[in-house]
Amino acid sequence: MARSDYRCAPIAAGQRFGRLTAIERVANNRHRAQQWLFRCDCRTETIKSVRSVRLGLTQSCGCLGLERLAEHRRGEANGSYKHGKTYSPEWNAWRAMIGRCRHPCSSSYDHYGAIGIDYCERWELFENFLADMGPMPDASYTLDRIDNDLRGGAAYCRGNCRWATRSEQAFNRRPRRPNATGFKGVTKRVTKKAGTYYVSAIEKDDRRHHFGPFSAPEPAYAAYLLAAGALYGVLPKDAAAFAAGLLSRGARDLPV
Repeated sequence: MARSDYRCAPIAAGQRFGRLTAIERVANNRHRAQQWLFRCDCRTETIKSVRSVRLGLTQSCGCLGLERLAEHRRGEANGSYKHGKTYSPEWNAWRAMIGRCRHPCSSSYDHYGAIGIDYCERWELFENFLADMGPMPDASYTLDRIDNDLRGGAAYCRGNCRWATRSEQAFNRRPRRPNATGFKGVTKRVTKKAGTYYVSAIEKDDRRHHFGPFSAPEPAYAAYLLAAGALYGVLPKDAAAFAAGLLSRGARDLPV
């Protein structure tokens, strides 16, 4: 069953989700989402959406969250926690990685776990993940895979991961659908006045750099590559082959 079908599939009375037991269906909420009346293990009755309980977003009437908060505070007070980093930016990044690689209910699973992207056995423990990655420079950074083509446990491991800014990660992101022009960062435009032309763009630190217009996609991509080298100090994997092919064809529409 696909993730989108699973989270909206009907449930039955008596079915359990965490501490909640389904009792009966009630009226949909204002977003037209299915709702049920549940009884928590603490004997409190509460109304929750089917989607939230199926995705694991809701596991109790609220008592579980209060218990975890109290446990966390006790752990901080007596020093019983091994790492003391629960709910820290590093811990959140680690938990998000586990979700998109292992949990079919995750909104990102189709683009990660479903296509074979996984994390190494060593990173089953947060302590090992933190020891390998070190502290996050600041909350604006994200966990980024250097080589997006690696699969299995090699995808998320010490040698293939780094803390990156959002613009650095966006530059390194694997396309989720083919580009109509065949080149990353290049867009084809058609207007009555100018006809067909191509432009390219790249972003860094929330600033978008635009190049063009060009008469063909190749020079637009060449502009993108030059900017990538200047802004990030790295080039996409196909940059060398593309440049060689462009020079062999004798293209003259290159950016200055």
